[in-house]
Amino acid sequence: MVRPRFTLTRIALAGAGLLTVAGIGAATIPAALASTPAAATSTTSPATTTPTPKASPAPGAKGKAKARHLGLQLRKLLVEQTATQTGQTVKQVRTELRSGKSLDAIAGSKAQAVRDAVLDTVTKRLDALRAEGTITQAQETRILGRMRTRITKVMEAVPHHKAAAAA
Repeated sequence: MVRPRFTLTRIALAGAGLLTVAGIGAATIPAALASTPAAATSTTSPATTTPTPKASPAPGAKGKAKARHLGLQLRKLLVEQTATQTGQTVKQVRTELRSGKSLDAIAGSKAQAVRDAVLDTVTKRLDALRAEGTITQAQETRILGRMRTRITKVMEAVPHHKAAAAA
């Protein structure tokens, strides 16, 4: 088998070296990639251009980067609402989850209020997407049906490692 002469690391280093020789520093690369083609061909230096405004975070993102996985977002919402409804902190709820309790057991009599609050949050987000034209009414209805089932499953779930130890 013939071994390739250049590895991916060598190619990346060579590219970085070429950019440095060309006078493009590492700090200007993201700005150059994010700029429009018209701005990339302009003769102004990157220091004199005005930065583009950042997109505002989605409602409920609280300034942090949104979770990439929707299941993680749902679990985070459920933990936050459980903490809010029970008067505990998020850290206390997570500690109880690690001890082997489900969110239903932690919320107790407030479990239905937690489900309703999270479903209300999801409904508002889907309504906003429908208003933007991103999804249709039929898609929103189908997603809400799935979310009701998913919320119930996540609330009743016991951490896997604790469920195996208890059996």
